[in-house]
Amino acid sequence: MAVLCQPANYQQMYIYQHNQEFVEEFNRSMKEKKIRKTDRRTLYTRKIIKDTIINLLDEGKQAEKITVSEICKISQINRCTFYLHYSDVYAVLGELQNEVEYVLTECVNASLADESRRQDICGVLFASLRENKVYQVLSRCNLTSTILKRIFEYSKTLLANLCVETKQFKRREAELFALFLISGCAAVSEDQVFNNWKSFEKDNKFVTKILDQLYAMLDIGKINQALKNTYS
Repeated sequence: MAVLCQPANYQQMYIYQHNQEFVEEFNRSMKEKKIRKTDRRTLYTRKIIKDTIINLLDEGKQAEKITVSEICKISQINRCTFYLHYSDVYAVLGELQNEVEYVLTECVNASLADESRRQDICGVLFASLRENKVYQVLSRCNLTSTILKRIFEYSKTLLANLCVETKQFKRREAELFALFLISGCAAVSEDQVFNNWKSFEKDNKFVTKILDQLYAMLDIGKINQALKNTYS
């Protein structure tokens, strides 16, 4: 950190005042650079740790058998560095689950914001699940049930509120409609994961036909207008 010496006499006062702002700006700039550098280093280290765990799970290793020592050896970091970022292996898995949940939630929001994709929101979500490598690996290790539950709970609440807001149903009817539709999509999703997405395209087309019949009960124009108001 740069520091200005206090002026010893009036002759030095002008120089001190003239340079004080520059020194403050310089110190602030250096601090910001240090923070950015630390952030980049932190993000890189955390990414290496997460990638290592995903690779180990993808190779068939059980989560409970992955050790910090193993992660450090593969990632080429020491234990102190690992514990600087995470308390244990399950903290890393928790962060991976949260990241997947965030991506899927954004997928739902993006579909709702795009009028051309709204009626195929479940298909879009299924495709996102299938294409997300981290989700795929975690699902094979039975580590995604909580993610799916939260995502579909979010979607169910959103749909029920839309139905009430646009006067499609009364509150209880809207909750039952949303529960029926979203729970069905959740069950299909879990079944596709279990079968490793072998019949994804065929299943998705059939599910879309079912959804079209359900959506026929709604005034899609009102739904679209409400969503347009929300996402515009």
